Amino acid sequence: MLPDLFFFLLIHSQLLISSSSSSPPVLQCNPDERSALLQLKTSFKFVADGSLSCARLNKNGTSHDATALWNEKTDCCTWEGISCDVFGNVIVLDLSCGSLQGLDLRQCKLHGKQLENIFVLSKLQSLFLRENEAPNGSFPRSNWSSALEYLDIYNNTFSIDLPLLLKNIPKSLSILYLSFNNLVGPLPDNIHFLAGSAPKFIGLDLSNNLLNGTIPSWIYAIPYLEDLYLSHNQFTGEIIGGFQSPSVQPLDLSSNKLSGTLELEKLLNFKRLVYLDLSSNNISVTFGNSKNYRLDNLEGLYLSSCNITEFPHILKSSKTLFGLDLSHNHIQGRVPKWLWEVGNNSLTNLTLSHNLLTHIEPLPWNGLRYLDLSSNLFSGTLPIISSSILWFFSVAKNQFEGEISTSFCKTTSLAVLDLSSNNLSGIIPECMGKFSKQLSVLNYMGEYYYQDSITVTMKGYELELVHIQTILVSLDFSCNNFIGEIPGLLERLKSLKGLNISHNMLRGVIPSSLGKLTNLEWLDLSANKLSGNIPLQC
Repeated sequence: MLPDLFFFLLIHSQLLISSSSSSPPVLQCNPDERSALLQLKTSFKFVADGSLSCARLNKNGTSHDATALWNEKTDCCTWEGISCDVFGNVIVLDLSCGSLQGLDLRQCKLHGKQLENIFVLSKLQSLFLRENEAPNGSFPRSNWSSALEYLDIYNNTFSIDLPLLLKNIPKSLSILYLSFNNLVGPLPDNIHFLAGSAPKFIGLDLSNNLLNGTIPSWIYAIPYLEDLYLSHNQFTGEIIGGFQSPSVQPLDLSSNKLSGTLELEKLLNFKRLVYLDLSSNNISVTFGNSKNYRLDNLEGLYLSSCNITEFPHILKSSKTLFGLDLSHNHIQGRVPKWLWEVGNNSLTNLTLSHNLLTHIEPLPWNGLRYLDLSSNLFSGTLPIISSSILWFFSVAKNQFEGEISTSFCKTTSLAVLDLSSNNLSGIIPECMGKFSKQLSVLNYMGEYYYQDSITVTMKGYELELVHIQTILVSLDFSCNNFIGEIPGLLERLKSLKGLNISHNMLRGVIPSSLGKLTNLEWLDLSANKLSGNIPLQC
């Protein structure tokens, strides 16, 4: 999922571009700047990019050459990807998804034919170079525009000397976006400008790289920091906490190698905190006096694999929470009743899997879309769900018993259903076929929504499916005590990819209607009392 920072940058650039194109500029663009842009155009060739993020940027679903119509006879302020101020100075340059190839920028000068031509644009405020390919190129180390505020060079292949880049950034810079660039090594120990009086610098994204070492103290000292993404790197050491800025909203340190014990209240001076993700490290999060803190603006809390033993009380004041992940921890006993008041009109994703939970009340959230309660100690009947738009539901590896209630079938948008390894009994309701009603919607949504992974059981072996689309429909009822026959209405699940109803007590003839499941990729009917042959797909 892309961080909110990108969408802020994109919207900002689109507003500037649209504003410049809706009315003619007061003055035509500077001839020197037009010349620099044309030199830049000749320094690369365009190769179409069919990636998903590029498809989102273009209405026709593909990338295109934004520079195709750049020429000497037209005003550069009217060119696609260019925005000017009222004086004709270029202030925004967006070459996202251009797939630049064949660049060699290591020895370029300010007026050379390569990327450094960009920095001739002395009034340039925003630069977007997303998803380009320059295998022999390097990013300019100096001579930056003194007016630069937004720099987005997400997912490129040219070489970036990060320590030098950080030391040379102009004081005008507000946001630096360097995600997915294969950056390696530790961060420099001290960046005096950022750790000092940097009134405009508010956003830093270094996520999804190969950075290592400890998180340096200057990051904690950025005085007006609002957005910080350091996830999916190899940072080590402890989280010092004590950020100087009180305005941090998204804070993502997940999927690193951070260690030690972190008292959460060290991070709770952020009254505007919206998103916090500390998952998948080697840390132990404790709550101490966090009961006294309120995070009224919190929308996402992700503490998977943080060695916590209780539900965070800071959630009690969170009325707009949409995502909560407390999986892979050591939380025991009942799910507290106060949790039902959290995000009552907003919660869409809830993951409590891989804990030691024993009891859960009926779920009140009408907008819930993703629910994972697997690998706990839950018993009794299946939880009652209020949401009719749920697309992922897993209670696998618990001790639930009894029959599947027909009220469960009101959830007609399910894409993944896993009831395996419980003590469920009775017949599989015929209404399971109703799950196909919303599959046309799932087909559409599948273009944009991904679940990181799920684990399915096939022939007794667990298989993790990574980066699946929500179009995937999987039903796993294995390892229960279901009786009766296989419901014929399963044939209506046209997008079904996987069906596992093994290790039950089902009887009767294997229905020929299973042959109509033409998208089926795996089927496990073993360890039942069925007869007949598995039908061929037709």
